[in-house]
Amino acid sequence: MKNRWFLLICLLLLTHIANAAKYNLDSLYQCLDEAILQSPRYVAVREGRIAKLASQLNACKNDGARYQMSFALFQEYQAYKNDSAVSYLNRCIALAERMGDQAKKGNAISLLAFQSSTIGDYVESYSLLNKMDTTKLDAEGYCNYLWAGQHLYGELAFYSNVPSLKEHYAQKAQVMKKQIARIFSHTDDRYLQMMEEDCRSANDLKGALYYSNLRMKQVKPGTHEYAIVAYYRAVICKHFNKDEDAIYYFLASALCDVRTAVMDQGSMWELANLLNQNQKEFAHTYAYIKFAWNAARIFNTALRSRQIMPLLSAVEGTYQKEITQSNRQLKLMMAVSVVLLVLVCTLLLYVNKQRRHLALAHKELEKANKNLEQTNRELQQTNRHLEQAYGSLNESNKMKEVYIGRFLRLCAIYVDKIETMRKCVVKLVKQRELTKLIDMMQTDHEYIGELYDYFDAAFLKLFPDFVEEFNALLKPEERIVLEDDGKLSTTIRIFALIRLGIEDSSKIAEFLHYSVNTIYNYRAKVKNGAICERDEFETKVKQIGMR
Repeated sequence: MKNRWFLLICLLLLTHIANAAKYNLDSLYQCLDEAILQSPRYVAVREGRIAKLASQLNACKNDGARYQMSFALFQEYQAYKNDSAVSYLNRCIALAERMGDQAKKGNAISLLAFQSSTIGDYVESYSLLNKMDTTKLDAEGYCNYLWAGQHLYGELAFYSNVPSLKEHYAQKAQVMKKQIARIFSHTDDRYLQMMEEDCRSANDLKGALYYSNLRMKQVKPGTHEYAIVAYYRAVICKHFNKDEDAIYYFLASALCDVRTAVMDQGSMWELANLLNQNQKEFAHTYAYIKFAWNAARIFNTALRSRQIMPLLSAVEGTYQKEITQSNRQLKLMMAVSVVLLVLVCTLLLYVNKQRRHLALAHKELEKANKNLEQTNRELQQTNRHLEQAYGSLNESNKMKEVYIGRFLRLCAIYVDKIETMRKCVVKLVKQRELTKLIDMMQTDHEYIGELYDYFDAAFLKLFPDFVEEFNALLKPEERIVLEDDGKLSTTIRIFALIRLGIEDSSKIAEFLHYSVNTIYNYRAKVKNGAICERDEFETKVKQIGMR
């Protein structure tokens, strides 16, 4: 049971897919629209064939050849330009009469009668057929005679408003059809067309499609013959209310007609007539009926114009309504556009105003940022000064620690020496060796030299580059050169004490065992040789070693 349901669902899906693939109407619409745009190129191809045949006709040397070329030109013009087709048929009749060939003459007259009946010239067709001597026709001519007769009488029966005449012409058409059924090959397309039309008139869909299928197998797609068979197939579908099928075959037929430059286009205006029932297809309807009307003007028959004119008028009326409605919509859209434009302009003004406010705020922000940057730079500079001051304080603290350490060590050394000297003095006093005591007391200058050596070593340890930086503050000729790298001169010691913070000349004089005037003179002499201002020299000396 499950398998049956599965198979049924698959069959429905396949049927749906097959139907969708069967009629790809969008593709056909696109192909037909493109073919209409390319129509001048297809017409040029047919005109090229006609020009070639006309050139060959002019080059013919005898009536037989002229007849063949004139007949070929009739075939080219038959579905293209009716006037030219009739003209070349009349030329064929005249040439056949001049040659005394009654068979060719009768065949040409039969074709002329059929051509006249297809364009609505029923009187001319009737006159031509009644004057013909059928005994002089060959098989081809007689078949064309029967075909022209059944078409003429069928048309007269269809369009006649007099019941007796309608019946009379219908009977004559049936006589012709019986002859066709007896004489024509049952594979002949005209016989199959006749049977197809009879089945359609009898509402026999199955029979009509049967004969239509036989005709389809005998024609090549893309040809004028295929367009005719597809047209009658579409008429069957339309007759039995199969509109989608009818549209498909009308499209296929019209496409072949356009591509083969056929101007007797029944399919195009029938397609437009069918599409006119659907408002959504108005664009296609208008394009197709307009093309069909232009084609009818080229084919140049009153019947085609009368057939197309009612539909063209209806479509034109609809087109005018569409234009009127479009104009109203356009006016409405213009009004809306104006309102939107005003709104946009208002928004633009508002946006520009806001942009100006933003620009001013941006400028204020930039100004504030610049002030902030300036403040930051000042803070950074202050921080650097603080860092330098902090570094100087650290350096001063370190120097103080070093000085205190060295001072304590120096004091310890001198305490030891004093203690040693005291013991020695006590010993010499006890031994009453006054002479040795006096000699020993007279050698105290050695202790001063050791003090200076110790001071020089300690100072150079703290400020190893002091001498170089000190000389850098002096003029080249005033610079001091030390005889011993490990010992300072008196001048350097004075300014070394100043660097250590001892600026008072009297204190410097006490330490170095010089008079105050001597120290003052040393200081004045060095300042005179400075490369900077005198008042700035000692300040710069105090800054040596701080970088």
